[in-house]
Amino acid sequence: AKLVGRQSLPNIHTTLQRHLKSSAKNAYIPQFFFPHGKPPPAIQTETTLQRLEQTFSRFEDFHVPRDKFHIIVTMCQVPLYWRVPLFMATPLSPTGAVDGNKFIDFWRRMTTFCHDSASRFVYIMSRGNPSRSYILPEDFAPLIQDVVDTHPGLAFLKEASEFHSRYVHTVISRIYYAVNRSWTGKITTAELRRSNLLDVSILILFLGFKYLIMR
Repeated sequence: AKLVGRQSLPNIHTTLQRHLKSSAKNAYIPQFFFPHGKPPPAIQTETTLQRLEQTFSRFEDFHVPRDKFHIIVTMCQVPLYWRVPLFMATPLSPTGAVDGNKFIDFWRRMTTFCHDSASRFVYIMSRGNPSRSYILPEDFAPLIQDVVDTHPGLAFLKEASEFHSRYVHTVISRIYYAVNRSWTGKITTAELRRSNLLDVSILILFLGFKYLIMR
């Protein structure tokens, strides 16, 4: 006999799909990819900015000369060998000093977008150029020359100024050979992260000198 008035059972597969779609719409998936590094706590950035402002205020006209700029580098909590790229990152005053207002603005812009050492190093080396997310060979020259001029372990090289250019170019070549695996002549943030350049830069400088001597 034919059953009358009996309701058909719901399609379990369709119901499950509907439930999953509804759950997916409401699910919160936290960000897991940070192309410029994972942002640190806001208080950390603000503390650094306050520390910079206090330090610059100790100098006349809020200007810090080159021979005192290592104090600012220390306040930024970055390696000391970043000193010259940081010094050159903003337009200098007529007396050749760093203007505190310009530098603090630069640091604020950088820390808004760059959150790890690799992205910040690229930003500093490119002098905050937003259209250039890579480092060119010539960007390294002032950094390496500063190490030659100031590092105690290279004091003997200071007297041999005729070797400076060869030394600088040799070290740059070794850096690009080791880090720039795309062979483009442009070290990207991603390549920098995959290398240990920021950890062993001083060692690489010494290796560069040894390589120059052997040649």
